[in-house]
Amino acid sequence: MDATIPLPTDPPAIVAIRQTARSRDPLVRVTRLGNRARLLDELAEADIDLADRARDRQRIVQQLETLRDELWPAALWSQGRRPRPGRLVDPLPPLPEGTTWLWGRPLRAVSLELLERCGPLSLPDLHALLHLHGYGVAGAHPVKVLADALGHEVDEGRAERPARGQYRIAAGCEAPRPR
Repeated sequence: MDATIPLPTDPPAIVAIRQTARSRDPLVRVTRLGNRARLLDELAEADIDLADRARDRQRIVQQLETLRDELWPAALWSQGRRPRPGRLVDPLPPLPEGTTWLWGRPLRAVSLELLERCGPLSLPDLHALLHLHGYGVAGAHPVKVLADALGHEVDEGRAERPARGQYRIAAGCEAPRPR
């Protein structure tokens, strides 16, 4: 089967698509070109301002990193929360001098006491309150240790978990006093 494709005899029609959008008046075109040049100049100035602001931001982030390391020194034995550089909200207050480290029953008792005093709390809020009261959560992963401690209290019926990461003292239950 020898199929031949016929060749076009006429050139394709060229349609000026953009011509309809342009004004044929040369003064309008010159005005538009002037506006374009002005806007390009403004854009170049804005880019310079952005570059300056980016350098300022880098400097500030470096200063924040230095302060972060001074306020929240890295604990090589713990994977606790430290603020990320440039973050505007601190995840936890820094641990005070002479921190009392809690785990197990004392951690559960103090946590229940804070839930009883303060009402329902999220896990990060409870962790922050522990720090503000001079307590640290001992363990390689403090957040997990605290969540496990409260999970144990939920299992024992002394606390309730109304939502993910939220805890409150169980109805009709008193917090045990820390020993």
